[in-house]
Amino acid sequence: MDIQTRDGILLRGIPDGTPEEVIRARIEKVRSERNFAEIKAEGNVVKPPQMFTPSGEKPELSYSDPAVLRGHPLVRFAEGAASPVIGAAQLAANVVGAGEPVNEFIAGSEQQAQEARRQLGSEGVDFWKLGGTVLSPAVLAAMKIAPAGTVLGRAGQGAAVGAAFGAASPVSDDSDYWMKKIVQVGTGAVIGGGIPPAIDATRKGAQITRNIFDPLLPGGSERGAARIIAETAGPKRAAIEAELAKNQTLVPGSSPTAPEAAARAGSPEFSALQRIAADHRPSAYSDIAKAQEAARQAAVRKVGQTPAELKAAEAVRSASGQQNYGSVVDDMIAMTDDRIKTLLERPSMKEALKKAKTLAEEQGKSFGNTEQGFTVGNLQAVKMSLDDLVKNPERFGIGASEVNAIQRTRGEFVNWLAKESPKWDRARQIYANQSRPINEMQVGQELERALVKPVGEGERAGVFAGAMRDAPRTLKRATGQPRFEELEEVLKPENLSSVKGVLADLARKAEFERLAPLGRAKAAEISMPFGLPATGPLQQSYMIFKTVLGRVSKGINEKTLDTMADALQLPSTTLKILQKVPAEKQAAMIDNIIAAKLGRGAIAAAASLSGEGINEVQ
Repeated sequence: MDIQTRDGILLRGIPDGTPEEVIRARIEKVRSERNFAEIKAEGNVVKPPQMFTPSGEKPELSYSDPAVLRGHPLVRFAEGAASPVIGAAQLAANVVGAGEPVNEFIAGSEQQAQEARRQLGSEGVDFWKLGGTVLSPAVLAAMKIAPAGTVLGRAGQGAAVGAAFGAASPVSDDSDYWMKKIVQVGTGAVIGGGIPPAIDATRKGAQITRNIFDPLLPGGSERGAARIIAETAGPKRAAIEAELAKNQTLVPGSSPTAPEAAARAGSPEFSALQRIAADHRPSAYSDIAKAQEAARQAAVRKVGQTPAELKAAEAVRSASGQQNYGSVVDDMIAMTDDRIKTLLERPSMKEALKKAKTLAEEQGKSFGNTEQGFTVGNLQAVKMSLDDLVKNPERFGIGASEVNAIQRTRGEFVNWLAKESPKWDRARQIYANQSRPINEMQVGQELERALVKPVGEGERAGVFAGAMRDAPRTLKRATGQPRFEELEEVLKPENLSSVKGVLADLARKAEFERLAPLGRAKAAEISMPFGLPATGPLQQSYMIFKTVLGRVSKGINEKTLDTMADALQLPSTTLKILQKVPAEKQAAMIDNIIAAKLGRGAIAAAASLSGEGINEVQ
């Protein structure tokens, strides 16, 4: 309803049921304001009119008066906490077409509250109500939403939250509800979408400021290096720390750097950090690489020794063999027992006899026969012919299954000959015992050739691994003997452990080399803590600021990177640094949650203030 006094004061939209004393106070208020405006126009200064009654005395107000109680701070706080629910209920009522009485009731209620605040002298922004809104159950629930991982995602979340709070803000003006609601939602979305990027920009500015001044303080370069290492480790930090904590020396004398030791954690950024470190300490990292290569070669050479040592061992074996075999070579062995007669009927034995006879005739030597018997020398030639058939089956057109059968025949023949000539068997055993270290040396030198082959670091591991995986072929090529199938059959346990250690060391190095190029760009970005985003050529002031900042920070950043490069040389030092910095994931999570909570509180406050501003429009 509207009320007009005799002296021309007009009050519009007074809700039905408003207490008489409130209406009277409102009239006096308007009358006092009018008088105050007239006095001010004459150049006089008076106290604010709301603080006085027409007689010039302070009104006596009591919170026992319901009209005054509406202005109490706790009541305002409670109304703010309930405002999202009230606004949502008002929206629902208007959606179903029953909003007019609700809008009128809320408008009248708000006028009563504002009148009570005027009487208490608390006009202006209603901070108590605003605080209640920010701490309302709706806002607290919104704060529990997990923040997005990107600035754009957080901006989208903020826009959605802002729009939601705009939709849930009450409209206390009962005229044109939907227009005001659209403005509230749009304003909330715009403000909500802008606050998270603003918070991120503030955080970035704080980080740059910290990075500029912190290195100037005692221990600053160490803290800066620790932050770079921790940030580069990123979400794989726990796995990296676990790898750094292990004993990573796989080859004596080949100590890995921290990024190499942590290669199995699979972090391209952390691996790439070594490339940046090597740019600052090139001699140190070059020396580490040389020491690693020398240690690997020494481990393999321990197995293979030198060509001169191999030649000397072969000479000793040859002399011993000539002496041992020479003492039995002319002994005659009869071919009368049924076992040898059966063996001589087999095709492989016939072929071996034929080859042995041909060889003897080429050498101008006599060759016995099955009736008269054979010398041990003749039978040794037969065994060697069987060896040739097995060693080079493709040369004689022999298939795999036939090779196995010939192997069995050869075994039976060797066992028969050993029984018939114990001296020959002893000479053979001595030769075999002397051959074992020679075979190890031959295999070791074959592996060393694969190790030092002129290929890239990544390829070197593959070549060496191929030589080990292809053990039968490697052994056959190195020893000329077909009897070996696995490295374990020819290498002593300690030598086998050495070459496996070299393989593992090379594989780790290869994995590091694979990862490092993939993370170079990100690691470079992290290791430049003063870096600012690029901008267009028209942003001249920004470019000037960026250039000046880069020049000022260059020396500071170089010192930090030098400290980082020193730390990364040792896994233990890097681990110690990492353990001093809060876990990046946990710190980022806490940081984002705090920012999200502050941001959503700010969004709620901004949406509430925008709503209040809209409601003031008459």
